[in-house]
Amino acid sequence: MTRQLRRFRSHAPTRFAIVLWCFVNLLSDLVTVMIGRGPPFLMFLSSIPVFLAGVACTLLLNKLRKALAKRPGIQYWPAMLVLLAGCSIAVACIDILQTRWVALAFYSPWQNWGLDMSLQRMLTIAVIYFWVFSFAMALLWAGSVSDMARYNAAKVAAMEAAALRAEATALRFQLNPHFLFNTLNSIASTITTGSRQDAENMVVRLASFLRASFASDPAKTIMLDEEIAAMEAYLDIEKVRFGERMIVEIGIDEAIEEALVPHFILQPLVENAVKHGVARTSSPIRICMSAAQNRDRLILRVTNEAVDNSVAGPMPPRPALSSIGLGLDNIRQRLALSYDDAALRTTVTPSGFIAEIELPLALSEGEPLLHAAE
Repeated sequence: MTRQLRRFRSHAPTRFAIVLWCFVNLLSDLVTVMIGRGPPFLMFLSSIPVFLAGVACTLLLNKLRKALAKRPGIQYWPAMLVLLAGCSIAVACIDILQTRWVALAFYSPWQNWGLDMSLQRMLTIAVIYFWVFSFAMALLWAGSVSDMARYNAAKVAAMEAAALRAEATALRFQLNPHFLFNTLNSIASTITTGSRQDAENMVVRLASFLRASFASDPAKTIMLDEEIAAMEAYLDIEKVRFGERMIVEIGIDEAIEEALVPHFILQPLVENAVKHGVARTSSPIRICMSAAQNRDRLILRVTNEAVDNSVAGPMPPRPALSSIGLGLDNIRQRLALSYDDAALRTTVTPSGFIAEIELPLALSEGEPLLHAAE
């Protein structure tokens, strides 16, 4: 970003000076031609020295202006006035002398006024160039202030986006030790029961699941079908432990399979469904993952409920929603970082628990997640 700003600021004064002096010389030539003082082609050729001198003096003044900008105003303004007056007199002299030379060497009709070397004529031309240079310095100063303001705004936006990205990454990776601890406990429980093959299967599936987790970019979105596939891989790990006690159902509309969602946004919900649903009772528990479109909104839902209340009996006491801890708080923070109008809703039902995420529906692949970076 700094390199781009420097490149822009190094070329902008040159372009401005060229455009300014093209306008000044064209206007001067046009007025001279209109009053019948000379042919257009001769006016154009005779204005080239003034054009080159004007551009060179404008760029010189701009560099000196920048060099003097750090000094106090009592030193800055007198120095700038002297520099402006000096450049104005220099260009005025070039203008008068080249006009005098053309009048003597090529175009005698100019001798009536081109040979006039009076003080009044010299001062008039010098004052005109003084105002041109003053106008140029004012515009260049305003442009530099505007450029710096845009640069600072872009820098602040980039820093905010980087901070949000880092926070999103930290929130996402905060789940890994939590998830890994729970899964290793599950593997340990399986080993304790003497099921070596089941434990080996869980380790292999855990390795595959973690590989996909670490390879992802926590600050970007993925398609919904990829998120669901990752959650299925996680449930496969837990299914080795719980067997027939855990029933998994998935219902996703085909039209929204490519909808974009934050990566692993469902993982805490699925993990809570296993931990606070399947693991807390010996009865069969159904875990349902579903996604549906409601106008321009995407609704993601994870539900755990007893398969048959008459057989399972009442569900065991559940902790308060706010006490489930890291997982739900993590989701809320990630949604707040990523969207302006997303929400997480949780409900305890007589037979289970429902967690629902509502967020804007986006179907364009590769969309950046953090809105602050825009």
